[in-house]
Formats: sequence, C-alpha cells, structure tokens
Amino acid sequence: MINYALTDIIDLETLQQLQDALEEYSSIKALVTDASAKAVTRGHDFSAFFKEILSASAKSSDGNAAAIKEKYLRAFRAGKTLSIKEADATASPIMIEGEFVGLFVCEGSDGKKNTADFFTKIAGALSQVAYKNYLSLNNAHVIEQTAQNQISTISATALLFKQSVQALTGVISEAIESQDIQEMRGRLEQILHKGAEVSAGINDSVQTIEDQNGTTQLVEAEYNLRHIIPPIISHVQKAAAGTPLVFSYNIDGSVPLYLFGDSDRMSQIIYRLLRGSTKHIRDGGRVCLELSCEQKSYAKNLVIKYTNLTKGFSESDLDALQMFIETSDESYLENTKVIGIGYRTVNRLVRQMFGQINFEILSDEQMEFLIKIPQLEVEVPEFDE
Repeated sequence: MINYALTDIIDLETLQQLQDALEEYSSIKALVTDASAKAVTRGHDFSAFFKEILSASAKSSDGNAAAIKEKYLRAFRAGKTLSIKEADATASPIMIEGEFVGLFVCEGSDGKKNTADFFTKIAGALSQVAYKNYLSLNNAHVIEQTAQNQISTISATALLFKQSVQALTGVISEAIESQDIQEMRGRLEQILHKGAEVSAGINDSVQTIEDQNGTTQLVEAEYNLRHIIPPIISHVQKAAAGTPLVFSYNIDGSVPLYLFGDSDRMSQIIYRLLRGSTKHIRDGGRVCLELSCEQKSYAKNLVIKYTNLTKGFSESDLDALQMFIETSDESYLENTKVIGIGYRTVNRLVRQMFGQINFEILSDEQMEFLIKIPQLEVEVPEFDE
C-alpha cells in the first residue's frame, strides 16, 4: 500500500508547471487530481458537468453525480484511461506499483483516439517519475526508521548494562565482605548468572543491528549437541531456583555425534526456550525438550520439540504469539506478556539459520514449539582395531 499523497511524491510546483505548459501550447485545459479526484493543481474553466463530478461525494445532494464518480474511480483504480464524452474530456490514471495515486485530466480533446493515447503516455511518464520518487522517498524513510530503531536498541542496551553493572557491583561488594565460604559461593553464582544475562542482552542488540544493516553472518563449525545441552539446563535451573519447575530433555539416537552449523545460535535458541519458562511460569510444573534428526536431501533437519506450560499467559497472549510466529509481525505482541520472554529472539535466530518454526496451543495447559533447522552431519571415521 502506498502511504504517500501524490504531492509527496511529485512536488506540486512541477505538476503545475507541466499543466501550464500543456495549456499554453495547446487549446486543451488540464488538471491533476489526487486518488479521490480532488484537484491538486489549479485548473481553468472546466465544464459544469466535470466540476460537478469532481466535487461529488457520498454526502452530496446529487446522488447520481456521486454514483458516476464512483464508477469512474473504479475504472481508474484498474488503470484504465477514460474518454468522457459528456465533458469532452480524457482522464488517465497515475499509477505506482499498480496502485492508483492520482489523475491527469484533459478537457477539450474532442474524444479523439490519438488524443487519448497521447495523454495516456503523459500519465504513464508521470507514473514513472512518481515511482522513482516513491522509491527514493521510501528508502529514505526506511533508513531513518532503521537509524531510530538502532538508537533505541543501543539506548536499551546501555541502560541494561548500567543497571546490571550496578547490581554486579553490589553483589561483588557483599561477596568480598562475607567471611562465609558458602555465602561467597552463592554470590559468585549470582555474578555468573547476571553476567550471562548481560552477555545475552548485548548479543541480542548486536544481532538486531546486524539484521537491520543486512550484515548478519552465520559462524559455522563442528559441534556436539550432547555437550551443549547439559550446561544450558544447569544454568537455567539455577536461574529458576526457588521455583518448582522441572526440566526434562532427551536427545534421540537419530542425532549424529557431530553436526556442522552455528552452535552459538543453536545454544541461544535452546537457552531462550528454557529460560522463557522461568519468566512466565511461577507456580511450578514440567517442561520438556526433545531433539531428533530427520533426513532432508543431503543434509539433516535438526528437530527441536519443546513442550511448555501456558501458565502465566492469557488466551489473547497465546493467540498473539501464534500470529507472530506465523507472520513475524511484532506488532501482534504489543501490550502482551509475551514481550520480554525471548520468543522474538528465538524466531529471529531460527529464520537466520534458514529453519522453520511452528507454534501450537495443545490444550488449556500446554503449548508446543516445533523447530526444524537444516544442519550437516559430520561423519566420524571408523578406526580398525
């Protein structure tokens, strides 16, 4: 959808100069209108019929004129040039990517076919100018919006870093003052946990900016999934200390010993799925992580099935999450409890790795993420005894 008016795309002075030049060197009266047929340039001595049509509206006392105008507008939206005999006029639409944005009207053309073709070509030229200007305007808007988003991302990261450093400073001071070994151990675990949270937040910010700049790159290497999962489980369990939340996981025998892919992103996906549970489930329960592989052409699809509880989310929250996963449109998550859980990052990471993600509400108590990410199997050589 074009979100700009015609005069945003082609300045009014240029349109007026074109119209005046045409009128000066011919006997034809011209006018340029917007997509509602409202004049944007100054016209001269148009017929009573055409003035009536242009000014007609749904609230107009003349219902017949309004109906005729709507009939014309439907044709213009379809990109058709019309010869209007009652007004001795030709009207040709100005289009951008198939969307009607304005009208080039000429009166006094006698309804001749070659005249209609001539003005169709003029409207076509205006459409090309409008399209090029639209692209430039749209690119400028995208650049501005990207810059604003990056500033917001950096500001949020700086605030997170500041708050985290203040919290870490307090914990470190308490750890130094403590003479109890067990208490010091607990404080150090707090520092480790907080440091991991800060690192994840900064990594998210960097990846967000890389996505916006189009500089995201996968860092692929051999990795063993069975070495990655246990430390993540342990870390999340410590973060969930005090919450009777049970994590269970299983790595199927179909998963090769070594895979080739971006192990850092894979770790983040699994970590954020598990960590999300501790953020929205407060009264305990069991969550389950199952990993398996299926053959896909010459590669493997690593299948991550994560079953979670719906506790902490309303029905509208879950519906919004489902729409977000299907469309990647973050506007669905506004004013929901889903923001801040980590699922936006999971969705982005999966798509960066050319994977697929599906979300399903299994029941009033359970929801499921099913993620498939292509990876290569690294064959381990067999050694003769």
